[in-house]
Amino acid sequence: MTIAVSIHSHKGGSGKTLVTMNTAAYLVKEGFRVAIIDMDLSAPSLHTYAPGRTEKKINDLLLEEATPDEIFFDATYLIGDDEDYGTLYMGLADTSGSAIAKINQRDQDALLNDLYILMELVRNILTEAPYEVDFIIIDTSPGLTTHAINGVAITDHVIMVLRLINADAEGTRQFLDTLYKSVKPEASLIVNQVSQHILDQGGDAKIRELVNKQIIDRLPGGDVNFAGIMVNDEQVITNEFNYALNNLSVDEKPPRPIHLIDKSSTVFAKQFSVLIEKIMGV
Repeated sequence: MTIAVSIHSHKGGSGKTLVTMNTAAYLVKEGFRVAIIDMDLSAPSLHTYAPGRTEKKINDLLLEEATPDEIFFDATYLIGDDEDYGTLYMGLADTSGSAIAKINQRDQDALLNDLYILMELVRNILTEAPYEVDFIIIDTSPGLTTHAINGVAITDHVIMVLRLINADAEGTRQFLDTLYKSVKPEASLIVNQVSQHILDQGGDAKIRELVNKQIIDRLPGGDVNFAGIMVNDEQVITNEFNYALNNLSVDEKPPRPIHLIDKSSTVFAKQFSVLIEKIMGV
């Protein structure tokens, strides 16, 4: 049975897309067939992992101007060619300003139709040949938007990525509270970008208490769990900085590093593998 997972955050910059891509990489390394749907239609960044692709975009599918076969491409090359690896398919969002404006300026009827298209994609098309995926991962747009709710509502499990700021905790709770009035997917909370010195001072227990009191305990009846904490990794920060610098000096953009693949010995890679194994149960 195909499992659909959405990755969401209240605010941009929390590491949502990084979690999306590295989750896909982990699953492909474990031998699974995975599809990523880029539903961050306002500020997409998944394309940074696969620059230069010329396929049509998710926007075209929602506007009924393209078919899934014209959008999804085999992106397994981003993970590697190990014979034990699975397969990765990606469908990217359009990054142009005109496309972003067009997709976001439609009426409610069009947004409802988006939901039906996504449901068909997740429940029927990607589960059948040639894709036949085991996991579908949806990278949502941040915040409490219709696009985000559509992306999360059709999945079995939502991973919420948040940081240690009050607005993130409250926004995460409000999003789940709104979601649970109609649908109740399982939810896992990841607190990201935590400094090591906070944990060294006993911050682990305090963070868990904060998440429970501000989010989980205020969502009666919701299947919400605190999955864990991701510590800031200086190597990851350096890799991302170097990637940004390399983008400044070349016309042909390099792919953004997938830290689970490029630096498998880092603190991030070790922590993330344990965390995603716990959430996914694989």
